[in-house]
Amino acid sequence: MKCKICNLTLKSKREFINHLKTHNIQLLEYYIKYENFKIPKCNVCNNDCAIRQGITFQKTCGNSDCKAKNFKLCWTNKKRKTQGEKRKKYLKTHKHNWGSIYRNIESLPEKKFKKIIEKYDLEVYQWFKSDEFERFFEIDFAIPNLKIGYEINGNQHYNTNGTLSKYYKDRHDIIESKGWTLIEIPYLLCFNEKYISKIIEKSTKGKKINFIKPVKRIKRINKEKIQKELMYKERIKNNLKKQQENIEKNKNKIINSNINFSKFGWVIQVSKILNCSSQYVNRWIKKNMLDFYKEKCFKRNGTII
Repeated sequence: MKCKICNLTLKSKREFINHLKTHNIQLLEYYIKYENFKIPKCNVCNNDCAIRQGITFQKTCGNSDCKAKNFKLCWTNKKRKTQGEKRKKYLKTHKHNWGSIYRNIESLPEKKFKKIIEKYDLEVYQWFKSDEFERFFEIDFAIPNLKIGYEINGNQHYNTNGTLSKYYKDRHDIIESKGWTLIEIPYLLCFNEKYISKIIEKSTKGKKINFIKPVKRIKRINKEKIQKELMYKERIKNNLKKQQENIEKNKNKIINSNINFSKFGWVIQVSKILNCSSQYVNRWIKKNMLDFYKEKCFKRNGTII
């Protein structure tokens, strides 16, 4: 790269950027001044696009509304159709039953459900796909001869009120319109073997199963942490008790001593009882024996309050 300011040739872009610092100019300013570079405009509001890095820019000004509108403009119905057709072609030419369309690794709740359902004498297929649905839907666990499906749902499948989100509700209705019964199971319930076995037994016998609302995760109680906190609190209480006992003992010692508090010099004598510096004595007595200090102790102005 050649610098048009000083005509110096540089090997890499990084060296060129560092070289521009000697001219007190940034990369974007250089390109605008010397390379006739123009900042691209936002597809929605026609303002300057937001910088991504160096001289590369985003397609919008960075505003959330512009981003949303630009996404709708870019992702047209034609693009969706072409993408859908490509996916259909791929799935037709690459038929397989060894794994999911979306992932090849089964989750822990799916593993738990699989262990439970394998105990029953049923012809179960995992990640089941069928042309009957007329859509490329996939059921986590299916019994085709009984037309029963089990979906292990994460939190993303539900709305905040516990109902299925629009896509999964439409999917559920389409599959059931083909004569299937699709049971939506929140993932946390897969860890309850008794509950899952009841659902399997009821569904295979033809009994109706009502919609299961998602279960909230209960925080695990860390017993060791709680014990440590309790021990810490007890230790603080014991320390406070000891401090209070020591204060009471020192009070009695000071009151029962033969010190004349109305005369100068009482501070040094009290410091010997408390085993502390004379500077600390006034502070200690004001904090713990304020009334005694006001009534009987000598002050520097020579008066007793």
